[in-house]
Amino acid sequence: TGELVVESGSVSLGYADDYNDLCRGDDNGGCLHTGDLAVIDSSGHIHLKGRIKRIAKLLGERINLDDIEELLKKEYTSCGFACTDIDEHMVVAYDSPIIDGHEIKKILSERVGIQRQMVETIYIETIPRLSNGKVDYQGVGDLINGQE
Repeated sequence: TGELVVESGSVSLGYADDYNDLCRGDDNGGCLHTGDLAVIDSSGHIHLKGRIKRIAKLLGERINLDDIEELLKKEYTSCGFACTDIDEHMVVAYDSPIIDGHEIKKILSERVGIQRQMVETIYIETIPRLSNGKVDYQGVGDLINGQE
């Protein structure tokens, strides 16, 4: 798994705000760093796994927060999750009052190897979402900081 980088003559030259910008040439040098994490399978198919910015570094280990959310969604199918990192800890926000935060820590410790003291769990009534339906991680961070 690594960043998806596209090198091609089809890569855009860059952004143009006015006519003069069109004279700059190829700002990207034919190479686009997408910011997407991807894996290439044995058939050569590319599978997107998340975004680089959705990585937490805990005790020197890189943890893909999107993978953590997917793991928890499979375990608790009727619950929403939003994972972020704050002050070198992973914070798992969840929207179901019946879930036990200690159980989340146990699952992450046993299945992913994350030390329990590196995980904080917080119940929030509703996971904030953007107009496109994706999790509003800025809003989640604001809610988490408001509860501390």
